[in-house]
Amino acid sequence: MQWRTIFPLVGNDLIRFARNPYFGIITFLYLALFVGIYLALPATVEDHFSLGLYAPELDEALHQDLEVDGLELRWFDTEEELQQAIQGDAVYAGLVIPANLLVELAMGARPSVTAYLPDDAPPETAEMMRVLVQSLFFEMLEQPAPIMTQREVLGPDLAGDPIAPRDRMVPLIVTIILLVATMGQAALIASEIETGAADALMSTPMGIGEFFVAKSIGGILIAFGQVFVVLMIIGALAQQTLIVLILVLLGAMLVIGIGFLMAATGWDTPTLMALGFLIMIPLSAPPFDILFPGTITGWGLLIPTHYLSVALHRALNLGMGWGNVWQEMAILLAFCVVLGIAGVLVLRTKFR
Repeated sequence: MQWRTIFPLVGNDLIRFARNPYFGIITFLYLALFVGIYLALPATVEDHFSLGLYAPELDEALHQDLEVDGLELRWFDTEEELQQAIQGDAVYAGLVIPANLLVELAMGARPSVTAYLPDDAPPETAEMMRVLVQSLFFEMLEQPAPIMTQREVLGPDLAGDPIAPRDRMVPLIVTIILLVATMGQAALIASEIETGAADALMSTPMGIGEFFVAKSIGGILIAFGQVFVVLMIIGALAQQTLIVLILVLLGAMLVIGIGFLMAATGWDTPTLMALGFLIMIPLSAPPFDILFPGTITGWGLLIPTHYLSVALHRALNLGMGWGNVWQEMAILLAFCVVLGIAGVLVLRTKFR
């Protein structure tokens, strides 16, 4: 690897990106981006609520009597399985009904039911669970039941410390900056291929390996640098700084592979930018789910930016550490490798 040929090319790419006239109007194009995202979002609200239940001695009676429209009930054999299902998003919330509840009611006591909620549940969810418990047992007993509902939050309790909308928007901002940066990098590479500059570089001591390394380093610096400056300005690096910076680096590596695939189309800069905005719509959907929970469903797990936005949200807004984000980091790294290899293999076919 001849680094003396790589660094000048990286510097040249940074200068050309800064002088690209098309990115002077990128702010106006953001308007079209958000309109497209708005039109792509579901027009209806999901009226489905998944509830987990652990009722060791009431399963049979509850199976027969509990039927509520719009409510999906899932039964668990242990309380631990119920908690894991909530933390893994298999169900939204859960109820633990003690074995002696009916006996206590018959004795005139006021038994309690434990309601497990996710850490990002809004404050009104606890009241909704209390009403739900009363409704469920009214259906079963055919009379009001003096049952108390105790709220248990799995993870940090954010009910008394809600996250500001602008903080929830940070993963979306990071994602958009990364995607816009990769459009510029893709346009530079495409223009070099179209004009023959890339083939001319291959006739120098620089080989194709050095070319891709230089383009990768330049693209990562462009994307990572822009995000870093924005996060510094808004003060988003106050906690879990190392985790956030590594996530941004992985995000920059992710979009490099996407940029290589875009550059392989051989289109001119305006057409590449139009393609980039179309690609932005699905890739920006996961960060929107943080702004508006429930916006997307399980299909969001197929989008690589889901893991970037979820990990950023946990680190920036929830203060979570390595133990809560390492899985998202690993999956994100796998996407980086797959898209990077695909981008290199496709783009190198364009060289003569």
